Amino acid sequence: MTNRKMTEERYTFSTSRTALKPWQLVFGPNDDNATSALTALLTPEVLINLPEPLQIENTPTSVGGWIAARLSESEVLAILDPTSSALIGVIILAEFETSKTETDIHLGYLLAQNYWGKGLASEVIAGLVAHLAKATQRIRLLGGVEKSNPSSARVLQKAGFVLDPALSDTGTEMFTLKM
Repeated sequence: MTNRKMTEERYTFSTSRTALKPWQLVFGPNDDNATSALTALLTPEVLINLPEPLQIENTPTSVGGWIAARLSESEVLAILDPTSSALIGVIILAEFETSKTETDIHLGYLLAQNYWGKGLASEVIAGLVAHLAKATQRIRLLGGVEKSNPSSARVLQKAGFVLDPALSDTGTEMFTLKM
């Protein structure tokens, strides 16, 4: 089985209102549609609570480089409207094998601002947790949330994540979920 096939199977799933697929299965390399869709999604309000390494200027050149950097270090999932196939969000999953039987996956997610407050983030993260629970390897999901973003913390808590004070610092709360 190729890595592409494993990635497709591992990270393709849907919820009642979304479809999630690996970025590379939705957009091709240097795809202008991907850059346009992501540029529209990454408004200042969406970007404000991202950690410093994920901050960018919202220009097509910067956005293209930003997604290329994420793809080089992580699995990136496109969150799509299943009716229109429009990009409505992104999940970033950075995997770190901690042993032959365990993997840590650092989770980041963002949604277009017009999808906030509708329970969609909670639905997507719960769907991801349910999907990853099928894995044969033990997984620990980790999600960092800026303390200024309590809504994101609630999304993780609804999906079963718990605050880990040992991993948290003055600006970021770290939540974990062992599966």
